[in-house]
Amino acid sequence: MNAALKTSDGFSTAAGRQLLATIDDPLTDLAIRRLDAFDRIFGGDRAEVTAVICVGDMLERMAQRVWGPAGYSWARRAKTLTARYESADEDLHSLEACLLRVLDPFNGILTVPLGSMFTASECDAIVAERTPQRIERPDLNQPVGHAIDYTGYMCVVLKVTRLCNLRCTYCHDWSASPASGMTTPVLLRVIAESLSCGAGAIDFVLHGGEPLMMGRQTFRKLLALQAHLLRPSQSVRMHVQTNATLVDEWWISALSLFGIKVSVSLDGPAAVHDRTRIDTLGRGTFKRVVDGLHLLQRNGLLSGTLIVVSREVLSIGAEHVLQFLNDGDISSVSFLPERPAAGSGVPESNVSADEFVQFLIAFDTANRGGKYKHVNVRELDAVANVLRGVPSQF
Repeated sequence: MNAALKTSDGFSTAAGRQLLATIDDPLTDLAIRRLDAFDRIFGGDRAEVTAVICVGDMLERMAQRVWGPAGYSWARRAKTLTARYESADEDLHSLEACLLRVLDPFNGILTVPLGSMFTASECDAIVAERTPQRIERPDLNQPVGHAIDYTGYMCVVLKVTRLCNLRCTYCHDWSASPASGMTTPVLLRVIAESLSCGAGAIDFVLHGGEPLMMGRQTFRKLLALQAHLLRPSQSVRMHVQTNATLVDEWWISALSLFGIKVSVSLDGPAAVHDRTRIDTLGRGTFKRVVDGLHLLQRNGLLSGTLIVVSREVLSIGAEHVLQFLNDGDISSVSFLPERPAAGSGVPESNVSADEFVQFLIAFDTANRGGKYKHVNVRELDAVANVLRGVPSQF
């Protein structure tokens, strides 16, 4: 999507919204709700892209990606509507901006006036970073026995902030300073350098601190920078690692619209979790975490969970952890051993490598015993893939 940028106030999308509502199809209500979600995230009703952006077969393909086969008939009706206008008609551009925001929200960001999110100098810096350079996407699906060339792929673990609303007993990677978040110039540099490194497919994994403490404005900027600096044929995905206590309907709407999956950190049953994952007042957070996790589950956004294997987790045993995951209908988990604080002078992990491996073996044994529903374990699945001669994916 190489739409021309303007720095003016653009034009209103009100006419496009009204025209969109006239499409006589059951999916129109869903379309309006998606448009409402986009506007809540980015605010305002202005657009600044004047190129024709949603026409012909493109419109049908986009609608089918969102709604499946049912999207075809809706797109046909939308195309009939757009055909009534001359290409220079502002109402048509308004409608097309609304269609793009509904059917392809990531590229729909290009219709949002840049000046509504960034200062004038930041806008100039973003425009200066844009390039039409085409980057080839990697082929990561090679047959068994063939080496995988990952040079076309990159995973960026992006610590958007060190602020955190928890004080986990084993965690030392947080800061209470208001200046602990990435500034716009830093975000711009990170995104620009990541997208210019030659990789055709890039994953941005948002970490912290607690990444949702970056706030809505930084989230908008992060998406906008990716959309504006993406090269032709290049693709990006985002993933969030969160403690889930800040997940609310706004975040659910935003994550759903942009297809961003989420992994939740928790440490097993409440008796364990509330001893290790406490808030700034020393209170347990199990209920708040589980409430956020269930909200993500109900909206199809939960990709898995992450459990730090501490001495408390070891004390209840692997099978108890598996039972807990089954009770919560959690089908995917990653395990990390508790580590000492950086610079603490402690030479060994709080959980030794041997203890961690024995925990994984015990979990795998219980997982294969037939008593519980199977839970996918990132670390064990990676080993199994390597033994089968396929990419580990981790």
